[in-house]
Amino acid sequence: MAVSSATRLTRFIKRALDVLAALAISALVVMPIIAVLIGLGVLGDVDSRPVETWLRVDVAEEITMAPDEAAGQRMLRTQGPATLQVPGNRAFMISLLVTEILGLIGLVALLKFRALFAALSRGDSFQPANSHLLQHAGYALLAWHVIAPPLRFAASQLAIAEAPALPPEIAVYPAFQLSVGGLLTGLAVIVLARVLHDASALSHENALTV
Repeated sequence: MAVSSATRLTRFIKRALDVLAALAISALVVMPIIAVLIGLGVLGDVDSRPVETWLRVDVAEEITMAPDEAAGQRMLRTQGPATLQVPGNRAFMISLLVTEILGLIGLVALLKFRALFAALSRGDSFQPANSHLLQHAGYALLAWHVIAPPLRFAASQLAIAEAPALPPEIAVYPAFQLSVGGLLTGLAVIVLARVLHDASALSHENALTV
């Protein structure tokens, strides 16, 4: 029997989600082991460790003026992810903890999508369980984008406090980055789950109609 292009695509996505889930689970298992080894001193003591942060950086730049005019200054501002070399282990461990928490929430969404595409690849398109899987995935996406900004902000603030002092013309602050697109994506998935639930109920009613 010929397999449609939609079925082939569904199976491909399911296999890709299998690989991503295996990689995510492996990373989430390895990170606590690394944290324990660092805490026990097995990995040795180092002067500093890299800490992933989300920062806003302000740089004061002198403006060269004409000889008969006073010198000026302008502020250059940028914001985004950055890696700081922070002495000690505390900020690094907190960063690992934040990554682990967000990774677990992301893994929930990933596993729900994987289970959904597994059902679709079997031909179970209009089943009530599918809408529940999609709904739970949407809730996980929404939770990730709500929890991530304050956790990253707190971890970045700790890293800045423990990082070496910067030149006076450079000011670094933790950035609170809220992804509106991510929140809307989570809400859209939840709405789609409701639509799929209604479609499943209608399909079940039609199947019972003689």
